[in-house]
Amino acid sequence: SSDLEALDALVSAKTINLFSEVGVMTEREIHARHEIYLEEYITKVSIESKIIMELAMNQILPAAFKYQSELLDIVSKFGAAGFGANNNKTQEELINRLNEHISGTYTGIRKLEEAVVKADKKLGLRERAIAYAKLVKPIFEEIRNHVDELEYLVDDKYWPLPKYREILFTR
Repeated sequence: SSDLEALDALVSAKTINLFSEVGVMTEREIHARHEIYLEEYITKVSIESKIIMELAMNQILPAAFKYQSELLDIVSKFGAAGFGANNNKTQEELINRLNEHISGTYTGIRKLEEAVVKADKKLGLRERAIAYAKLVKPIFEEIRNHVDELEYLVDDKYWPLPKYREILFTR
């Protein structure tokens, strides 16, 4: 990850020699600062993962379920009114798309939970930071892609957060 590469540049031989020669920091101080930055990185990614999981579980999925339930009621009412299955194609397609992204979001949350546990088991600070960068952070994008699709599909009255267009075009 480029985040960790930037942090590792601090403890490169070239940087240590430069800082030591100029008297900015000793090698020991540089390594101590590097550890602090690694801890900050781990903490930041850990907090982001908890926020992502909480928002998805407590806000996004319930909204998607409510909208999906409304669509299922419409399909049920069409059937009860005697309309053929052909009249429900649009609603059924939308229900299937919602279900795909609901499942993808939930699967992503589960994967994120497992990745955080796995990353936290790493003993060394740098190894833990690498695990957060390689195992945890990539799942953020996976969840976000599904949530973005749900934002597009779910009726505004159910969506609990400002939508992108509202953020971009509200004065």
